[in-house]
Amino acid sequence: LYWRSEGTKEAWLEITVDNRDRYIGEIEKITKETQYRLEIGDDRTDWFTISVSPKPVFTATSVTLTYPEYLDLNDSTEEALDLSVPEGTTIKWTLQCDPAITDLNVTVGEEKFAAEVSADGTTAVFSWPKPGTELTKGFTYNFHYIKDKKHGFEYEVPGEQEVVVIRDRVPEIELLEPTTNGYATTKKILEIVAQAKDDHELGEASLLYTINNRQQKRVSFEKLTGKKLSETKGEIRIRKPLSEFLDEDEE
Repeated sequence: LYWRSEGTKEAWLEITVDNRDRYIGEIEKITKETQYRLEIGDDRTDWFTISVSPKPVFTATSVTLTYPEYLDLNDSTEEALDLSVPEGTTIKWTLQCDPAITDLNVTVGEEKFAAEVSADGTTAVFSWPKPGTELTKGFTYNFHYIKDKKHGFEYEVPGEQEVVVIRDRVPEIELLEPTTNGYATTKKILEIVAQAKDDHELGEASLLYTINNRQQKRVSFEKLTGKKLSETKGEIRIRKPLSEFLDEDEE
């Protein structure tokens, strides 16, 4: 058996005969168009051609992250297939494929489903979690097979991807000043210094207080300071006359 691949010199191998009188020859790992012919004694065949269908690959990846409403963030796009996302995020994958495909099967955890493939076979789309459910824990996923459109060949896609889910932690606030209890008249200036932080972003912090053990009241720090908390860490400073916290019947 004589053979040659595109860009290589002609090679040959000896064909063996098995116990069923079959002539067997094997050319391993063909990656390019290959031609071959047979010689037996003084006789030889014409050249035959083996065409190679390339394995579909992802030529571009786009992962859209839709964040939960409480984060007040616009959607963002990533290219990486390994992700770290906040709890409650919805993830949408858009994969560009070449050559064109007809099927892309996805495994998330132990669940298998088919991605949505465009009519021309160049784009595959899928989302997680399912509609009506919320992403609360991390998972691994892989593409257990992909089928090319021209020949219907099925291929495995090696590797496994991971999505890490970051739990939303409770915001923290620490009172820095005053550090002790004290006594005051209604004309005293109340000074408060506090430090607030959150793993994502601070929204609103409030001061809770009572006067003479009466009903507890709440007032927003933004209302008191005129400044909105909009970072992951912020310092709060208040300097107000105590009388501003009193109703008329309490003065």
